Amino acid sequence: MNRLQRYLLVESARTVLLLLLILLAVAMSTLLADALAQVARGRIGPDQMLFMMGLNTLEATRELLPLSLFLGLVLALTRMAQDREWVVMQCSGFSPLQALGALSGLVAPLFLLLLLLSLWVVPWADRMSDKLVQDARTRMGVSTLQPGRFRALPGGGVIYLGAVEMGAHRFRDAFIYRHNAETEQLITARSGVEKQGAGQNEIVLEQGWHLERQGNSLAWKRMHFDKNRLFLPAPESRARPTELENVPLDELMQRQDQEARVEVRARLAASWSVWVLLVLALPLSRLSPRTGRYGRIAMALLLYVFYANLAGMARLWFERGVTPAWMGLEWLHLLVALLSLAFWLGVPWKRSGARVTGVTT
Repeated sequence: MNRLQRYLLVESARTVLLLLLILLAVAMSTLLADALAQVARGRIGPDQMLFMMGLNTLEATRELLPLSLFLGLVLALTRMAQDREWVVMQCSGFSPLQALGALSGLVAPLFLLLLLLSLWVVPWADRMSDKLVQDARTRMGVSTLQPGRFRALPGGGVIYLGAVEMGAHRFRDAFIYRHNAETEQLITARSGVEKQGAGQNEIVLEQGWHLERQGNSLAWKRMHFDKNRLFLPAPESRARPTELENVPLDELMQRQDQEARVEVRARLAASWSVWVLLVLALPLSRLSPRTGRYGRIAMALLLYVFYANLAGMARLWFERGVTPAWMGLEWLHLLVALLSLAFWLGVPWKRSGARVTGVTT
């Protein structure tokens, strides 16, 4: 790799990485708001929020990586064209194939990373995310309760905690109302603690009152207690159907149905898209030194959305059997790559070179 290739690689990699970090920072704010909303609804505990955000960040990285690569390449290459660096490089004999080879050094590791994320990491993260939510549903512990809010109990009733100390698993100002066909109970306590090791749904109430009545009787029995062990009812575990996007790759490979084949090809196509975006960014970044660079960014966004919609249509056609099985989803990516590559290696470069010969400085 010569100096011009190294320069092109470093400038492009720097822009792509910076753009990826910016997009991830924006995505993280949305993920944080979503995680806080899930904690407020009691779907996960506060101690699980960061882990949930980490799992969702993996999926966000997979979604943002192709877009960051495409826009980063367009930004870097149009900046070089506007600063007439392309003119100097062409006068030095820098060919289109050399530019493509240099940028391949950037795309190759991103392709491997995206392949790892699409095939194994993101499906695993989705399964872990679903497991966290399902575990929270089956665990009515202190860590899953939002202080200052009422929460319904499975089987009938509500629970309220005035304050919760997460590190010590202690709480204050507890109110519990439970009822069934035979009994109705009201329980209050000044404080309490979540019992560790004996059961996920066991709590120990301290300094409180227990009121109870039987059936339709109007007589309430009242009892004061110093300590009272209580088992909160666990919600019924409702098994959710496993989404195909979360199924491990080895299980998909063992299945012979059409849906599994489509999912495997879709995961592979998501990784191959970075090569398509590379050859699409090359002709898009060619502009005159007097042309504004940000107009190309808007065009790049429109092309990316159009390309993503075409990929979605190709998957739908494959699922419905419109396209033959041997074509899969790769035909669209190959077609876009070939058209972009032909345009990049064809007339526009030669015309630019012809104009360069007449430039005087």
